[in-house]
Amino acid sequence: MIPPRFDDSSVKRRDATLHLLDPATGAVLDDPEYGPVCVQSGTTRRFECRIQDARPGVWNFSWMLENQTIATKSEARTGAGLVNVSSLHIVTNPGNETRERNLTCLATSSDQSLSTRVLITSCAAHPSATSLG
Repeated sequence: MIPPRFDDSSVKRRDATLHLLDPATGAVLDDPEYGPVCVQSGTTRRFECRIQDARPGVWNFSWMLENQTIATKSEARTGAGLVNVSSLHIVTNPGNETRERNLTCLATSSDQSLSTRVLITSCAAHPSATSLG
């Protein structure tokens, strides 16, 4: 006998949202009001890519710095209803790095694809940028 498929008809449909967060403070880094993210030269910083109100299943996360994939991770969530799914990644800012770079998180499931990005700047190059740490 084939088991019945999960009936999600009772789950109120909402669009899943994806954000890049500072896991230490919970700040939403991809909010347009936040501005560029400043990372000190020669340091590392953790970023969290969080999907809210996702349908259960397997989510594949791709982390990209500029156009280069720097990490891929998978997370599986089960449950009867909408779930939150997240992936953490550490970015290293070399001591001689002064150019601005885009950090992008792409999250895909069997039926949905979401992406977001933040601009990472050198604290020395942009003293008005918001520093993480």
